[in-house]
Amino acid sequence: MTAVYKEHNFDIATGWHQYRGDPAVSTTVWLRSGSPAGAPWTNQYGWQSDAIDKLIDDAASEVDPQKRRELYATLVAQVNEQFPVWFATERQFLTVIN
Repeated sequence: MTAVYKEHNFDIATGWHQYRGDPAVSTTVWLRSGSPAGAPWTNQYGWQSDAIDKLIDDAASEVDPQKRRELYATLVAQVNEQFPVWFATERQFLTVIN
């Protein structure tokens, strides 16, 4: 955990299973800057963008559902253009209950 989240010393890291339904408590933690070095399940890449940070903050505090969706759509479009890391892997986590 120290190598990935604090020292940024890694070749590949995955965390698909931590994504939850609400982007304010899931997806945006991988993009928002300002987390202390070493904090797990955060922006372990050390990437920072003032515009993206503002979009994340604005969308998280927006109460109108339509405006909130529009802000997150803008966020996705901008991140796809700016983010220097490609999420190349996706792991499936299955639960079997008898």
